[in-house]
Amino acid sequence: MTIDKAVIERIQTLRRQGKSLPEIVKETEDSEYDDLVMGAIMKKIKPIDEAVSKVANILARTVDAKTILAASLSGYSGRIVCRYRPELPILVATDNPRVERQLTLSWGAVPFVLIQIVMIVLVLTFPSLVGVNPTTGNEIIEIQLPTDPASYMPPEYK
Repeated sequence: MTIDKAVIERIQTLRRQGKSLPEIVKETEDSEYDDLVMGAIMKKIKPIDEAVSKVANILARTVDAKTILAASLSGYSGRIVCRYRPELPILVATDNPRVERQLTLSWGAVPFVLIQIVMIVLVLTFPSLVGVNPTTGNEIIEIQLPTDPASYMPPEYK
């Protein structure tokens, strides 16, 4: 066992002040730093997803956002964002209809199933995105950012 140099210096300083070894031990045992418990310290540290959710709420208010968007496979992240009760709708994307139903119980959450809906909406709204792969002859969906949005709009939307 090694004794830290700072501990030895502290004992020597206290001895020069006229304190006996039992007094030094008692003073050390009475110190608030001697009784720190890791559990108490760890309770103050937030999990990353909880901290990010809290910051998202603060950031949304700071930049005057219109909505908060969260992605959640299990629903946990969506529920944590809702925990801070932002005054904005919270869009929560999930890939599971069961999680979507569960999230409807969370305050302010507007859950939706992402993958299937997005692809269906893209194909129905922009049929020109569907084409034929020249190499294989198979139908493909090619998504590009339009330079002229009017060129991708169906005639009924123009």
